[in-house]
Amino acid sequence: MSGLDLFQQCPPGLGGTNCTQATCQSPYVDPGKRTLKPNTDQTCSSCDQGFSGINCNICSGKNSCQAIKSQLSPSNASPDTMAAAFGINQTLTCFPQPEVITQSFSDCEVKQATISAVFPGNLRLSLIRVAEPENSTATGQPSWSSQAGTTLSSVWLDGVEQFYCQAKGCTGQNQTQAISSVASETKWGTYNWTCSSLQCYCIPGTTMCNDNGPFPLSSLIASITGSLSLPCDYADPSNETATHACAFKGEILQNFLGDAGLPLQNCRSGSCMAQGTLDNFWANEVATAGAAGDKSSDSAQLTGGVIAGLVVLGLVVLGLLSLIGVGLLFRRRAARKPRAPPTGPVGLRWTNLSYTLPRPGKVGSALNQISTARHRNNASAFAADKEAHVMDDLGNGEPTYFNDTPDCLLQSVSGFAAPGKMVAILGPSGADKTTLIDLLAGRAKSGTQGGQVAYLYMNDSALDSQSTPASQSKLIAYVDQEDQLPALATVREALEFAATLSHTENVPSHERAQLVNRVLDALGLT
Repeated sequence: MSGLDLFQQCPPGLGGTNCTQATCQSPYVDPGKRTLKPNTDQTCSSCDQGFSGINCNICSGKNSCQAIKSQLSPSNASPDTMAAAFGINQTLTCFPQPEVITQSFSDCEVKQATISAVFPGNLRLSLIRVAEPENSTATGQPSWSSQAGTTLSSVWLDGVEQFYCQAKGCTGQNQTQAISSVASETKWGTYNWTCSSLQCYCIPGTTMCNDNGPFPLSSLIASITGSLSLPCDYADPSNETATHACAFKGEILQNFLGDAGLPLQNCRSGSCMAQGTLDNFWANEVATAGAAGDKSSDSAQLTGGVIAGLVVLGLVVLGLLSLIGVGLLFRRRAARKPRAPPTGPVGLRWTNLSYTLPRPGKVGSALNQISTARHRNNASAFAADKEAHVMDDLGNGEPTYFNDTPDCLLQSVSGFAAPGKMVAILGPSGADKTTLIDLLAGRAKSGTQGGQVAYLYMNDSALDSQSTPASQSKLIAYVDQEDQLPALATVREALEFAATLSHTENVPSHERAQLVNRVLDALGLT
């Protein structure tokens, strides 16, 4: 009887007392009749042809299963008999991948530096995984008391079983995270076999479980419980002798060995099954994947709220694109607009200019009160010199006195600047020179303005005066005394930026560049 509580008899590849000794031959021999492997041998030396592994469970070669089936049961080699037993495609094949379709056998080398250093020797792990009981009629293998969704793993040191683990509640599915770090070994994908309940048992007296030994692991192995994860990379399907990498992962093992768990290398998997069973499995896999795709497509349908949001977003994007398009159209039209002939030098004449701050309570009253207070505070400093001289470059001009009313900043200010000439406006601090310049430049101010500003054009060496239309305000260039240039821009870049803003679209870029160069040359900045 089996010492394994998941099985009523020893499974294929195990025999002896409590099923703790490896057996030889192949799964096509009844598990109870298979020859026991001597503990002095690391592997079986009498495996049937086409089978290998520490207990001869691994088929190798596509035709190995059909060959031994015909050899052991020649009476079943009749095509009619096999067709009746197996269906249309009755040929047996060896499935060498770690994926579990019915039952699967695997044999791996344990490669873990710490364990190998403590327990040197040939350390291996064998696996029997059952998704559903094998159809012995289809495969010709003797039946045994397998249970669906179970796993039996055995750890061997130099051919002697040290401990084993049983798990139930097992299922398998593909995953994206590979086990091997070699790209050529991971391109086929990875299969993960997971179990919900795991329990490991030590075999008393063995090297690893000897309580009197240098490194007894009995308590540690007995504590390995919980869930189990057995991920394995798929083997190269074009190579019948290809191996693959796996890992034995559990919470206790990962706490002791790290996240990688117990690494398994040079694994070989193999199980015999009818080709028809394999074909049906792949067909079901494709159908299931298609149904899952249809379901995900249905669940991905847009709801009314999402559609409404997309419509609003689309309208916003369309509006932005429309604005950009209109802007580009206007810019193109402006670039094609004929340029007005050059006017030459332009002068200014201002007559009886006045400016009064708004009374408190009106828009901007707070700012104007501050300006008035500043005017009052500065009054004592220039009471004797409270006048502003407006002179042209020839020194002509008359002093203009301000009204004593605090709210009146300018009154009856007149003067002119001849075309092509420079005029300086002089006065003490707080004499409202900036206010006068603002009025001449046509800047918007909150107070009450009075007087007249006219342009002076040079025409046949004569001065013509005319009123100031709004369109002619572009003839005035104004540099604010608080103007700040971009901190990270060069002088040329700052001038190019100003030229781009001050000139219309019908001024070509090369002309703007010439203007910038002219200014740089005049200022000696080149």
